[in-house]
Amino acid sequence: MERVRSPAVAGSFYPADPVELNGLIDECFVSSPLGPKGTRPASSAMIAGVVPHAGYVYSGPCAAHLYSALDPAVKRVIILGVNHWARGHRASLSPWQTWRTPLGEVTVDHEFGGFLEARVKFLKPDAPAHAQEHSIEVQLSFLKRVLADFTFLPISLSHLTEEEGAELGAAIADLCKT
Repeated sequence: MERVRSPAVAGSFYPADPVELNGLIDECFVSSPLGPKGTRPASSAMIAGVVPHAGYVYSGPCAAHLYSALDPAVKRVIILGVNHWARGHRASLSPWQTWRTPLGEVTVDHEFGGFLEARVKFLKPDAPAHAQEHSIEVQLSFLKRVLADFTFLPISLSHLTEEEGAELGAAIADLCKT
């Protein structure tokens, strides 16, 4: 397996050209009437949130609100994304070392992944669950904009039971305490 996940939706959900992508992200943060208009909340120390995952022209300004409030000191990010296609395993870690974006590569936090995999037996690395899915990928360019240096743990989810969701949530809570 290749060590890098290539973008699946660059050129459709967001621009594949870095200059054009940066321009659209600027628009989401600054000039869109639906975005934060270049402001940061007075207490911008948010460490968790829920963001949309559609194409940037549809959801980018909304996502920019969360990302403008994210604590810039965050160094590790966990992204739970829906597996729209229900391909691969139902609770999947990324098998790749990095994910490529038009703005550069982002390193996968396999240390955090190993912590979760040891505690959540139904969670395992699986490429098909991530390969063509956009829900996690579309977050990375925003994160690259607001965080200077970070790693991330992508977890693709499909069809978990309520008990499995609670188990995964408890393990993530424990992970965040470390």
